Amino acid sequence: MKIAVASDLHLAPGGANRCTATPGQLLDFFDTLESQADRVVLAGDLFDLDRPRVPGDWQAQLRALRAEQPEVMRRLDAFDWVLGNHDAALARRGVPQERAVLTDRARVLIRHGHQWDMALKKIPGLAAGANFVAGWLQRAEWKGAAGALGQAPLALDRVWNRHERRDRCLRGAQALMAGEDWDVVVCGHSHRLRLVAGPHGLFVNTGSLCLGHLDWALIDTDPARPSVTLWRDDQIFQRAEKRASHWQEIGSI
Repeated sequence: MKIAVASDLHLAPGGANRCTATPGQLLDFFDTLESQADRVVLAGDLFDLDRPRVPGDWQAQLRALRAEQPEVMRRLDAFDWVLGNHDAALARRGVPQERAVLTDRARVLIRHGHQWDMALKKIPGLAAGANFVAGWLQRAEWKGAAGALGQAPLALDRVWNRHERRDRCLRGAQALMAGEDWDVVVCGHSHRLRLVAGPHGLFVNTGSLCLGHLDWALIDTDPARPSVTLWRDDQIFQRAEKRASHWQEIGSI
């Protein structure tokens, strides 16, 4: 089985949209995913539902997107979704926190990655309030201020933990692989396209579609030689294969 995983489109109506791909580029991107894989999973933050014009009105965000980009939304409906922190309201519509793919040679877990955020970002109402303000700043074309507001918790985290290098998604994934015997743990969230082979399995981050690139991962669970290939803008970015019982990185750019 081949599974294509992408994340962090951050689609929103009007001036609040952070996706850097045009609707036409997205449709071509979806064609690529479907042509290369048996299954497509979108690993969270498909939408910026926490940046509506009226607090809490995430449904209006979806209605407006369906009016602005009907074909993109129709295509998205055909894929499997996982919740992200910016579209967590979709839990009310049955979208899960994570998805698992289990085969003879590969146990794959896919989640967004916000589950490993620092405690500050999990204070009820804090992140939602900050993102609501950021949405209005972005619509007012104060994108620098909106970006700075979104990065403020991460900057505080770096200051508080300046003596320790932290990659919360990587550390969380490695703990899951060690404790629950996953071969591959896939997430998005940090927008950093990369893979890291470790003693217990392979960590994969699918990058994003909101930083000027089209990033995604192709997971091949072929029993003869499982592999993961990262793609950026139609070029191979990084690749790993499972040889014997260990994952090995075999190339990057």
